[in-house]
Amino acid sequence: MTAATTTLIIDTADLASLVAVAMQRDAEQFVLWHPKFNHVDAEIRHDLARRHSSIFGAERFVVTQLNASPLPSTPADTWWTQSELLVHGLGIASRLGCSRVIWPHQVGSDFADVSPVVDRATLISGLCPSPDGMETVIIDLPLLDLTDDQIIDLADDSGADLSLHWPCEHAGETPCGSCQRCRRWVDAFERVGPTWPWAAMTAV
Repeated sequence: MTAATTTLIIDTADLASLVAVAMQRDAEQFVLWHPKFNHVDAEIRHDLARRHSSIFGAERFVVTQLNASPLPSTPADTWWTQSELLVHGLGIASRLGCSRVIWPHQVGSDFADVSPVVDRATLISGLCPSPDGMETVIIDLPLLDLTDDQIIDLADDSGADLSLHWPCEHAGETPCGSCQRCRRWVDAFERVGPTWPWAAMTAV
């Protein structure tokens, strides 16, 4: 690990993660951390995150198995899932000498959705101890208040292969296109303009 590595990026293989990693290609060196949840699409996301690491030149690829659900159904579930994610991420960042964690979480522009996430990140960052001689690790949320349309614009502008993310709640050769998560992103792609990355493979 070189002293130049100061950033750890949390990569869950969603579109926001792809954007965050693609934006680092000409920046400082970074560590890519993939939290592997217990879910049917775990292996697909793991493979995509590993590809992000290789394509965009991460200095190191780290994987941690987490027990929390990636699809929290209640505010309490969300609190525990995100808290576990951040505690693990901060711990890894501290051990590897990273001074910043990029969490490419995205909720949209509604302040009522943004504020609790910022508060949670600030609280977790303050509670996690830093090694002697190190400042508190900063949690950066660069995409938090962006809309789905803006995320797609950034992904398209980055020049990244837009199929290098997984929008689906299920596992398969391609996203199903009909679950709640897929429909959210299919609709956004239709509004913004880039073709749905799997259109040719899912056309009937």
